[in-house]
Amino acid sequence: MNKLQEEYGPKGLSIVAITGTNESKADTEAWVKRFKVQYPYAYEAGKLSNHFGVRGIPAAALVDADGKVVWSGHPAELNGKIIEPALKGALKKPIFDVPSFEGALDDAKSDAELQAKIRAHIDGRVARVKAAHEAGNLLFVREQGTRLHKQLGKLEQAAAVKELVDGIAKVENGEKIIAAQESVQKIDIDKLKKKKDGEKALDELKRIVKELPDTYAETMARAKMEELVRVLPGLK
Repeated sequence: MNKLQEEYGPKGLSIVAITGTNESKADTEAWVKRFKVQYPYAYEAGKLSNHFGVRGIPAAALVDADGKVVWSGHPAELNGKIIEPALKGALKKPIFDVPSFEGALDDAKSDAELQAKIRAHIDGRVARVKAAHEAGNLLFVREQGTRLHKQLGKLEQAAAVKELVDGIAKVENGEKIIAAQESVQKIDIDKLKKKKDGEKALDELKRIVKELPDTYAETMARAKMEELVRVLPGLK
């Protein structure tokens, strides 16, 4: 798959590996490291498998530039003859990873339908940053908002996104909330092997809950605490 991504990536192919939630992150990351995977991977609970009609593992599906599934089967059977026709009308980079939406719109200037899809994607991204800001998810606003603002360049939506990112400075304890969110994210329960490490992580989560009540950081910490409490008795 690395070879396919390397050869057809510049033409618009985007490979994404999906694994079920029955496989631990540690196992997945070991597999990624072993095979030196050069494409993104994600986890899902079965909806995608059902959507693509997966009956065995490994399995692959090819979606064309119009969002239609044009092929499915064993990954080893996927080749250039199958891939090439599906790339017609595809962007050179996946829409979520384009360096400039201005450039993407310019590349699609002869295709009104594709331009409309790009603009819809932009509107969706802006809406998610706005929703995150309203929910108090400052880490998302900073990370995704900053990236989105850079991608937007001189497009009209850029000003609104910049205002949201700059607005973090006006939030009480904004930097402290972001630091707490980052702290929660760093706690990888799948990698906890010793009980003392689990207890240390639990203490950190309790601290965040106590010091930052009614914030998104508290919400994240409480959710992680519930997960940690379930696995803590099994740690040695």
